[in-house]
Amino acid sequence: MIGNLHKADAAGKLELGNQMSPVAYGITVGEQKKAGNYVVKVSVSAPRDWLLQRGFKSEATLVKEDGSKVQLHHDGNLDVGDALSVELLAIDESCSQESELRQRYPELRV
Repeated sequence: MIGNLHKADAAGKLELGNQMSPVAYGITVGEQKKAGNYVVKVSVSAPRDWLLQRGFKSEATLVKEDGSKVQLHHDGNLDVGDALSVELLAIDESCSQESELRQRYPELRV
């Protein structure tokens, strides 16, 4: 990834139950490709109580700063006994070319 970052942080919005909240998110590109495609991890650290109050089950939507949306997931059931901050993740293995990666994740540009 010449001229690009392997990690980037950005600001977006977390959407759940027709409500939105500002959130920071991170994007990390794996060092090695899987089956010829880049492995991109999108992560958000979200407040547990905010998620529970909106009926969170296992998915929420990240609206990135460019307006595109990413479905985020959490393994297992979330309840009040979990940590105050909950990590939500998305793994994208759909980009085989650097140009695709730059288009889908403009946050990675330097």
